[in-house]
Amino acid sequence: MLTLCHFGLHKNHHDDIVSSIKIHGLLVAVAGWDRKIIIRNIHNSEVIHTFEQGEEVYCIDMNDKFVVAGGPDKKVTVRDLKSGNVLYNFFSQG
Repeated sequence: MLTLCHFGLHKNHHDDIVSSIKIHGLLVAVAGWDRKIIIRNIHNSEVIHTFEQGEEVYCIDMNDKFVVAGGPDKKVTVRDLKSGNVLYNFFSQG
């Protein structure tokens, strides 16, 4: 059973509102208004990656290869899930 409140007890936690959660396989990605995306192992809560965005994160998605995040700055960031490197950014029109 997944206990999300357990995640806040660790050093790498969110300091503000959590705005988006995505579970994919053995990973859970949690994003928030504190500009962080934290990816953890769902079974032991080990932090796999912590990413910083330029603005609050409103929405995230991920699959086996990529993590995608967007927020109020209309910027969408695509990262490689394994390395954490930014592959590209693009901006929404409108």
